[in-house]
Amino acid sequence: MALVNSVWMKIKHDPHHSMQKMAKEASVSEGTIRNIVKKDLGLKSQAVQPVQSLTTAQRAKRLKRSKALINRLKSKPSSKVVIFRNEKSQS
Repeated sequence: MALVNSVWMKIKHDPHHSMQKMAKEASVSEGTIRNIVKKDLGLKSQAVQPVQSLTTAQRAKRLKRSKALINRLKSKPSSKVVIFRNEKSQS
């Protein structure tokens, strides 16, 4: 029970603390920590994934282009614009 409380406090203090690091600090297996997090605490773990960062200039450029595209499609809808095409249904 002390280990469960210890893991809970670490997660509460820093939710980005990896399970691998918590296991090493507590001298237990990573599987034990994963079981505590999932079964005892009822939490789900998520891996932190890096995402692309946009500069202010890139955001402004994207916004300008997307508004232009929307306006172009609204003003003169064309049958030449293909958004999705199922190759098999064409034969």
